[in-house]
Amino acid sequence: MLKYVVRALGSHLAENGNTLPLPAVIPILPHHSDTGWIEATSMHQLFDEDLVAGTAIARLLPQLHLVTNDLSHISGIRGRVIEAAEPELARLIGGIL
Repeated sequence: MLKYVVRALGSHLAENGNTLPLPAVIPILPHHSDTGWIEATSMHQLFDEDLVAGTAIARLLPQLHLVTNDLSHISGIRGRVIEAAEPELARLIGGIL
C-alpha cells in the first residue's frame, strides 16, 4: 500500500510543479473475504516487534495505516467490488472525517 501512496503523491507533485502542501492520501482497502482481514493494517506490524516496541527507531519508521472495509455482507459483490463499494466507502470515509 505504501507504494500506491508514494505513487499518488509523486503524481501530484509531477502535475503541480512540486508545489506543497501535499494532499492527504488515505489508503482504503475494500475486501470481501470469508474470514475478514487478517493481515497487517499498519507499517509497524511488518517490522520486528522488538524494533518498534519502545525504541527511538520506531519513530523513524513509516507509520502508514491501512483502513479496511469488509464488503462480504453485500450479496453478489464478487466481480463488482468497486461498484458495490462506493456507498460503503462513502460511509466509511464520512466516519473517519
